[in-house]
Amino acid sequence: MQSREALTDSNPSSNGARESVTAADWRLVAAALAAVALSALYIASNYRAAFPQASLRLELSRDAITTRSKQFLATRGHRLESYRSITLFDPYDNARLFLEREAGLAEANRLMEREEVPVWQWRARWYRPPQKEELNVWLSPSGRLTGFDHVLAEDAPGARLDPAAARALAQTFLASRVKWPFSPVEEQSEDRPNRRDHTLTFERGDLQVKGARIRATVEVRAGRWKRSRNT
Repeated sequence: MQSREALTDSNPSSNGARESVTAADWRLVAAALAAVALSALYIASNYRAAFPQASLRLELSRDAITTRSKQFLATRGHRLESYRSITLFDPYDNARLFLEREAGLAEANRLMEREEVPVWQWRARWYRPPQKEELNVWLSPSGRLTGFDHVLAEDAPGARLDPAAARALAQTFLASRVKWPFSPVEEQSEDRPNRRDHTLTFERGDLQVKGARIRATVEVRAGRWKRSRNT
């Protein structure tokens, strides 16, 4: 019969000498904790400025934006029963990057939060494949209209307005939608097979950022304004 003996080593040095924590070690721990606390304070104070998306308030839900877009289109006489639709958050990143680079983060955030520059916006789209015709509506987080586009087929029929009539139509529309002063800066006309389209660009007179001004483009197609975007 075999027997086993449990061997124990009574020499404490075989398990490793116990090390004591010195005052220098405690100072190092305290310095590390202080650095973590200061870093957290700095991030909390500057996170909103460094990442403006984090402070974005979406006041209306996606469904509410879709409903408001449908209501706007109804006022334009559009029936949407046969259309498919999708609503997405669609920020204007080029404008955001310009503001952050040229105006600085603090001023850029102020302009974007007050919706002085239409950076944060929803886009609601209605379409009927395979037709080219579709409807797009852009709304700010608060539900304010910032853009509309009624895409027509190339050969869709419509009026052939002269430039003066198209300009008057565009100015009347823009005056009903914005509160700031504007002036025309550019006009173009293009003849389609069955209509004449006009593109008119207006410039905001009371706001500029590093020499850049907000512009609104209104397109008159088939005798009615069919597109408007602020840039």
